Amino acid sequence: NYVTVGADTAQREYSGSASGLDGSGVTIAVVDSGVAAHPDLGSRLLAEVEIVGHEKGFADPYGHGTHVAGIIAGDGASSSDPSSFRKLNGIAPKANIVSVRVLDGKGSGRVSDVLSGIDWVLSHHDEYGIRVLNLSLGHPVEESSTTDPLCRAVEAVWKAGILVVAGAGNAGAEGSASIHSPGNDATILTVGASNNYQTSSRFDDILTSYSSRGPTLLDHVVKPDLVAPGNRTLSLRAAGSTLDEAYPSLRVKQGLFRDDPASSDQDSLYFQMSGSSMAAGVVSGMAALMLQANPSLTPDTLKARLMKSAEKRLAYDLFSEGAGFADLHAALGEEGTALSEALSPRVQWTEAGLVLEGAGTLWLQSSAFDLVSVYGPDPFRGTGSVWADSGIWSDSSSESSNVSGHSVIWGGGRKTSGSGGPSSTTPDSVIWGGGLKGSGNSSIGADSVIWGGGRKDSSSVSADSVIWGGGRKTTTDTTLGGDNNPPQI
Repeated sequence: NYVTVGADTAQREYSGSASGLDGSGVTIAVVDSGVAAHPDLGSRLLAEVEIVGHEKGFADPYGHGTHVAGIIAGDGASSSDPSSFRKLNGIAPKANIVSVRVLDGKGSGRVSDVLSGIDWVLSHHDEYGIRVLNLSLGHPVEESSTTDPLCRAVEAVWKAGILVVAGAGNAGAEGSASIHSPGNDATILTVGASNNYQTSSRFDDILTSYSSRGPTLLDHVVKPDLVAPGNRTLSLRAAGSTLDEAYPSLRVKQGLFRDDPASSDQDSLYFQMSGSSMAAGVVSGMAALMLQANPSLTPDTLKARLMKSAEKRLAYDLFSEGAGFADLHAALGEEGTALSEALSPRVQWTEAGLVLEGAGTLWLQSSAFDLVSVYGPDPFRGTGSVWADSGIWSDSSSESSNVSGHSVIWGGGRKTSGSGGPSSTTPDSVIWGGGLKGSGNSSIGADSVIWGGGRKDSSSVSADSVIWGGGRKTTTDTTLGGDNNPPQI
C-alpha cells in the first residue's frame, strides 16, 4: 500500500523537507477498538481515551484498531533488522496516533459511545494537534444523514478543521445503495476498498466485490468519494486480542519479510485483514502527508484535491469507484483551493437519466474542480442498472426508521431483516466492528480473510453470523475476482 498509493515517492522526492514526507508533526485520532502498544508505533502513540473498557495502558482487546493505526502510521520497526528484506510500514510512518476506544473486546459497542468518542476528539484536538479523524466503522443507513446523530457529529468535527475519513462499508455484494453511516454524509471523505494484489504496481489494481456502492440510501449522495487499497492488508498485530486468537492463520509469518530459515515459520508482530476499514486507514495516512507538506490545508481542500487527483478507471462507475483510485503523488501536485464546502453531490433520477446537482462546477466558485475533472468523462458511464433500480429511487426506500444515539453500528457488515419492513433499533442494540448478519448457514473458506468486523457471539448476534474475510463470496460475483487471487493473464 505504501508504494501503491505513492507514499514512497513522497518520502524520496518531496522538496519541501530535507527528509521527505513521513507524517511528522501530524496527529490522527483512531476511533475504534483501541490501539495496543507496538514497537512500530513506539512513543508516537500519544494517548488512549477509554470510552469503553478500563485496562491500564494502551490496549486493543479486539485487535481491529491496532491494525488500522499501523496502516496509518506504523514505521516498520519490527521488520527492519539486518535479516529483513521487506519493511512493513504504514503510509505516514512518523505521524502520531491518539486512540479513542469505543468498541469492546468483541468488536461491538453503542452509537452513544462512538458519539462520546467523537466529542472527546472535538474537545481535545488542539491539545494533541489532531488533524485527521479515522472512523473505520459504521452502521446501515436507516434515516437521512440530516438527522442521523453520527452524521451530525462528524460534521461538527469537520467544521472544527479536522478531516474525517470513514470506510464505505463492506456490503458491496448486496449491490447499490449499500454505503454505511457515517460514510453516507455528504460532508466527509468516504473510502471504498480496492485490491492491489499486494504488489507495488497500480496497473493490476481492481475494485473489490465487497466494497459498498452508492448512491446513498434515502439521500442519494454520490459515494464513495474514492477507493484505496484495502484487500489482504498487512499491518500491526495486537497479540492476544480476540481476532488474533480466533484467526491464528492470519498472523504474518516472519519468512514473509525476513531471511532467516530458523524463524521463517514463526509468527511475527503483523496480521492480515481486508475491508474498507483498511482502505480508510490508507487515506488517513495520505492526508497526514499532505498536511505535513501544507499545514494550512482545510478538510474541504484536502477532500477536493484527493478526489480530483484520483486515477479514473473507466471500467467502473462513480457509484463504485467514486472519483477514482487514490494517488498521493498526484494529490500532492494539486493546487486548487476549496472556496466552499466540498460536499459530495447528490444525484437525481429523471426519466431521461441521472443528473448531478450543480453539474457545472462542484463545490467551488472556480473551474478548478468541475464535474469532468473530479469524476472523469461521462460520469454516469455504466450506471444504467442503478437508474433502473426502483428500489433506490422509489418512495418505499424512504420509509421511516427509528434510530437513536444508542443504536447499532456495524463496522463492516450490514444488518439485514427478514421482515422487509421498516427497521427500528433500541437502546440495547449493538455496534459491530464489522461482520455480516444474515440468514442461512455460513462458513469461512480457506481463501477468506478478516475484514475487521464483528465476531459471532451467542449473546449478541445469531449463531449463523460470521466474519467474512476478503468480502462476501457469492456464485454470481465472479467478474472482478478482487477478493482472491489475480486473474491468469
